[in-house]
Amino acid sequence: MAILIDTHIHIYDSYATEILFQAFRDNTIRAKANMGAMILVEREGVDYFSKLKAGEGIPPNSKIIESDATSFIIRTPSLPDIIIVAGRQIACKEKIEVLAYGIQLPIPDGTPIRETINQILAAGAKPVIAWGVGKWLFKREKIVKSLLNEYTPEQLVIGDSALRPTIWAEPLLMRSARKNGFTILAGSDPLPPSDQALRAGQYAERYDKNIDTSKPITQQLLDILCNKQTNVFGRRSNLKEFLRNR
Repeated sequence: MAILIDTHIHIYDSYATEILFQAFRDNTIRAKANMGAMILVEREGVDYFSKLKAGEGIPPNSKIIESDATSFIIRTPSLPDIIIVAGRQIACKEKIEVLAYGIQLPIPDGTPIRETINQILAAGAKPVIAWGVGKWLFKREKIVKSLLNEYTPEQLVIGDSALRPTIWAEPLLMRSARKNGFTILAGSDPLPPSDQALRAGQYAERYDKNIDTSKPITQQLLDILCNKQTNVFGRRSNLKEFLRNR
């Protein structure tokens, strides 16, 4: 019994959700898990969480099993359950992206990063500093470093991405954060082209036990992830994929 958790999922209008869910289920089965969870980190003005919860775009013959305000289950006979967890992605004033796990509260792009993190914490959700190509360099590197000094590992999580190519060693800041007790979480981070839907679950976290789906799901998953009771599953992009995605 196990669960695959992709901590960085976007859904774009270009996607066929049937393909997205099939790809995620294929990776869930590949991970030898009997259920999977997708944390949606939705951009400003996007709300696929509500659309899916209302039944729009879910696989045929599926039904919605409600859990708490920020999670539900898509259940399809003879296939692994898919848990959907609400989340946001905020492009902060400093040009660094912060993810928020377990929240629907919209925080506008352009909000200063410390204000963003504090709003997420005040809402009882989990803020995540997301790695991005070029987004942890130069002036922004100093900002990320200062955040790791100002916030504790209990308050802040680091998000790694499948977009970081396999030839790219773990960034020094990420390595330092790990040594200082910060949790690093893997996420697929698919891009807008329609074929990127196939990447759902490509790079994720695997938890070796089941969760109790009769109880509120969001906090269970956040506790599992933030206490790093998981192992990385899957792979990041190879060089060819990285160059194609630039």
